[in-house]
Amino acid sequence: MLDRHISVESIRSPLNREQVAEICTDDSLSVVAVDIPFGWPTSFAMFVNSWSPVAGDQNAVPDPERFFYRETDRIALKITKSIFSISADKFAWGARAWAEIIIKYNLRSQIRVGVAGITKTDRPALIEVYPAATIAVVAQRSKTSFKGYKGDEEMRKTLIMALLNTFAIDDEKSKELISIGKDSDKCDALVAALTALMYLNKFPGWEVCRPSKGRQLKFAKKEGWIFFPKIDPVL
Repeated sequence: MLDRHISVESIRSPLNREQVAEICTDDSLSVVAVDIPFGWPTSFAMFVNSWSPVAGDQNAVPDPERFFYRETDRIALKITKSIFSISADKFAWGARAWAEIIIKYNLRSQIRVGVAGITKTDRPALIEVYPAATIAVVAQRSKTSFKGYKGDEEMRKTLIMALLNTFAIDDEKSKELISIGKDSDKCDALVAALTALMYLNKFPGWEVCRPSKGRQLKFAKKEGWIFFPKIDPVL
């Protein structure tokens, strides 16, 4: 248990692009956690950039793993066992919309893909998160299953209650976070926010995975990096 409480200030869903940009440029915030890929697999991008059905200089089609998944996706896969492919799933629609927001509102300088902490500017740091990966680690460390929470309201309640207890969160807005039916967006938003706090090292023992120097950092700068907690507690 933590020795302090945090609270959920507001819950807004859905958000249009202008509202997203407003949050991403709010100077009162330190970090904004975004549940959407920040880039595409390098092998995929290089292949499709040079591909033509009648001409081209490719020697071979990239193997499926590197065509479908980024370096960071393959690391997250070890934890989640499944993950959407940015190059072969409708998930790409969201990534395209996010890329458009980044360009239109000049957000590139705020994106963080590796080093610890943030450099405080007049805008918050932007990090990529994957709630399913964070939840998978919470499940493993608590030895509790939250499988099916997206479509199961009761399982979502179990997950929310576990998060409130584990991270000492006031329960004033718990019903809104649980939602009804198959609406898991608010629950995922809470997990994203908690991951942002882990990124800021606000929870002792919950350090996020960061790319190692060299190969991983090189790919992270090109493809983006998913921040989620390590399985082993860091004390």
